[in-house]
Amino acid sequence: MGIELNLYQAQALVEMLEASDDPADDPLIIKEGDGHSGPGLYAYWRECPEEGAEFIGTDEADQERGNAIADSREALQEAE
Repeated sequence: MGIELNLYQAQALVEMLEASDDPADDPLIIKEGDGHSGPGLYAYWRECPEEGAEFIGTDEADQERGNAIADSREALQEAE
């Protein structure tokens, strides 16, 4: 089964790669799942999975929704 990307998601992944010091030696891993920002697409660096995955929304509104979910979950954890 493949992973479908739209232009917004592809651009977000390209931005992540461009920000890397050496993307050829540290590729991105892309997975679908229900992570810290809810269900959707996540990307993380193969060499540094402990740094966490970044949510890749389907558009700006979806990205903002995912960020809000992550912020809410973080606030709940801090309150505990």
